Amino acid sequence: MYAADEIYLMAGGPVPPARDYEGFSVIEDGIGLVRRFEDGFARAAGHLPPAVPSPRTVTVVTGEMFAPRLVRLLAGARMAGLTVDVAAVPNEFFGRGIAVAGLLTGQDIQRELARRPLGDRVLIPAVALREADGVFLDDRTPADLARDLEVQMRVVEPTPRALLAALLDG
Repeated sequence: MYAADEIYLMAGGPVPPARDYEGFSVIEDGIGLVRRFEDGFARAAGHLPPAVPSPRTVTVVTGEMFAPRLVRLLAGARMAGLTVDVAAVPNEFFGRGIAVAGLLTGQDIQRELARRPLGDRVLIPAVALREADGVFLDDRTPADLARDLEVQMRVVEPTPRALLAALLDG
């Protein structure tokens, strides 16, 4: 039996080591995703350049539950010239008890982002979009947000390598 990742995130405690997930056999149920992401991030961050070619500020969107961990991970992967702001988006559409990135809506993301400086680009987790048509659960699109907020939006797969590549891509 495995505890869901949400249990560890809500408790603010460490997730078990990878060996405890016995090959991540139930990863599709969200069990072990945090451990896999953190381990992959540590590996990928070890290959980062000391600085980005051109200075920039990037806002990374995520759900409230994962935001504290993402902030810590990104703080450990600092690069000169790169400022990263994590936007923990409250889920008003489904209710504040829902705090995962996969159930964020365009209107909730827009509401949160409109309250803050966004920098040069906003990274949106691909898990917040319906796979078939690339829209949020409320039928808004990343293009709608880009237009309304007047900032470049980029959809990023939920992997450490994809996130770091999007941060480095000028």
